[in-house]
Amino acid sequence: MNATNKGNYMTMINGAIVGLGRMGLTHLAILNTHPAVRKLSVVDSSSCLGKAVEKNLGLSFYPDVAALLDKARPDFMIVATPTSSHSAIARAAIEKGVHVFIEKPLSMSAKDSASLAQLAVSHGVVAQVGYVNRFNEIFQAVRALIQSGELGPVTHAACEIRSPMVMKTTESGWRSKGSEGGGCLSDIATHAVDLLNYFVGSPKGVIGASLQSLVSKGVEDRVDVLLDYDGFRGTLHVNWSDASCRKPAYRINIET
Repeated sequence: MNATNKGNYMTMINGAIVGLGRMGLTHLAILNTHPAVRKLSVVDSSSCLGKAVEKNLGLSFYPDVAALLDKARPDFMIVATPTSSHSAIARAAIEKGVHVFIEKPLSMSAKDSASLAQLAVSHGVVAQVGYVNRFNEIFQAVRALIQSGELGPVTHAACEIRSPMVMKTTESGWRSKGSEGGGCLSDIATHAVDLLNYFVGSPKGVIGASLQSLVSKGVEDRVDVLLDYDGFRGTLHVNWSDASCRKPAYRINIET
């Protein structure tokens, strides 16, 4: 999905964003000024918001994904909708040969995620999930150091994320609904899981876990997990209702 520069030549591509929530608008702000994007189209469940974006930014708004794929024919698509809808949207795009970037987590189940990955391979499209921390230069340097073996074998791995994302009880919005992929584990703790996988590999299993609701109803706000690795243990602590933080704070501890 990157532009190809050859002298003054740049390959221009058409893009689409499905979902104009917080992350969708973030992607919109970046892509709407990207020199490689010729045309940008959007889809959102709110026609009022979609038409406002169309009017003020000059983009094309479509009421649903089917209409977008049929009329706009994008080269790539950003899926920034509630988790429960990721699979169907990504599948529709991949089957049309459209490259996809999907906000994390990929889907509601490991089986469905594996099916999407296989579908992307069979259709020869680029598919990526939004675990952006892997592209942080600091995290990349830490991983390289760990995997070089210079520090010796890992004896313990821990990842902690604290955030003030959810500070009051609410029944509105998809993040407060487990059926739509809401809750701390699915929404933000997956970043911690991905980072541990990135640094030290996947665990053999989960020894124990605690999911606590602090201010939410029906979903967890705090996650604590004890992981079993080959020869050592790992821990995970994520709290998205931590008033002591102004913004999300990460702490990684790898012992050797």
